[in-house]
Amino acid sequence: MPTDFVKQHIFSDILSKITIKIDKLDIATNTLTTKYIGNITGIAMQGDTAVVNLEAKDKSLGFNVPRLVYQSTCNNDLFDTHCEVIAANYSNIITITSVSGSTITASDFANKPDGYYTLGYVQYQGEYRFITNHVGSTLTMLTPFGEDVTGKAIVAYAGCNKSAPVCVSKFNNIDNFLGFAYIPSKNPSLWGLE
Repeated sequence: MPTDFVKQHIFSDILSKITIKIDKLDIATNTLTTKYIGNITGIAMQGDTAVVNLEAKDKSLGFNVPRLVYQSTCNNDLFDTHCEVIAANYSNIITITSVSGSTITASDFANKPDGYYTLGYVQYQGEYRFITNHVGSTLTMLTPFGEDVTGKAIVAYAGCNKSAPVCVSKFNNIDNFLGFAYIPSKNPSLWGLE
């Protein structure tokens, strides 16, 4: 950042609107990888040198958020201490027969109804992957594992869409459901009464 620019705008709001992005170029593969994205939070001049304080973009998510929200879905996370469903009772050790990107296949997945593992996760040697879809013998994960898991045993955990009907039918856990199933989906003060 040119020092003259900094000197000219040091007391203006423009610097806080600048996003700094640092990329790394791998010359061998001609691949560009983003290493850092952040905003300027402070600046000080030391002679002709500008000392800039940066805050990572994800740091701005560090504010406190209430744990409980009035919503129709459950505020608990499946298997947490408030939900009280025991993960071991809803997990299966399964050997993977094929892998294609973020999709893994095993005949044992078909032993459960479609959607059973959707919104759950799979675990392999300390790595966890979120399951976005389960149909028959196939699971689709949000991201693939770091290595090929064909022929390897993974642990698959059931998923929960946080609705009261699923809490009852799948987990028999309505006593720990922490949602407001009958809260209106439309705010009457915004949409009026029908």
